[in-house]
Amino acid sequence: MHALHPVTLTNRRAHARVALAALARLSLDGREATVQVCDLSMGGLGSGEPPAFEPGAQVDVELELDGERVRAPGEIVPRAGGFGVRFTCLDQRALTRILDAVSRSRA
Repeated sequence: MHALHPVTLTNRRAHARVALAALARLSLDGREATVQVCDLSMGGLGSGEPPAFEPGAQVDVELELDGERVRAPGEIVPRAGGFGVRFTCLDQRALTRILDAVSRSRA
C-alpha cells in the first residue's frame, strides 16, 4: 500500500494532484523504463527523474495502486525537474482505481 498525501503547491492544473511514492513501468516499442512516481492525478503522473523517453512519445504505463495493477496509455510531457505522463485514455477500471486513490488522499 502506498501513502498518498495532498500536494500543497499552487498550480493551474485541471486535475488535483496527490503525492505518491510508487514505481511505474513505462514501455514503448519493446523498450521499458521503471521510474519513481512523485505525484498522481486523473490527468497523469509526475516523476522527478530525467525523462525516460522523448517528449511527445506515446507510452504504455503500468502502475500499482493498493496492490492492483493499473494500465493506461499516455504521452511523455516536459516538466520542471523531471517529466510527466499525460494519460490519453483511461478505461473504466483505471479511471476508478485512480479516482479512488486521489479521492482518498484528499479526504
